[in-house]
Amino acid sequence: MAIALCASCKSRVEEGAVRCVNCNADLALPGTFTQVLGWVIVAISTIPFAVSEVTTAERDWTPLVLGGLIAAFGFVMVLSGRARNKAATNPVIIEASPTTSQSQ
Repeated sequence: MAIALCASCKSRVEEGAVRCVNCNADLALPGTFTQVLGWVIVAISTIPFAVSEVTTAERDWTPLVLGGLIAAFGFVMVLSGRARNKAATNPVIIEASPTTSQSQ
């Protein structure tokens, strides 16, 4: 079992915590919100794709192009959020707990 420690004050924090209880440091990675927002935008881009199903028979390609642009923008946001996560220093230090080996 691994132990999670706050990088600033070295106190023990729960796994998945957003703030350190001891020093109130922010433990969330900086690009997480950008990734979530990007996936929401990708999900919203399905609306113009659904409209384009009806309008492509009439040779109106505007909803299809608009949906593609919105989806591309969402994917760019997801990729930029992942890049920010990888570039940031981790606010939580994971220490491996000492394992006890039993010899017989």
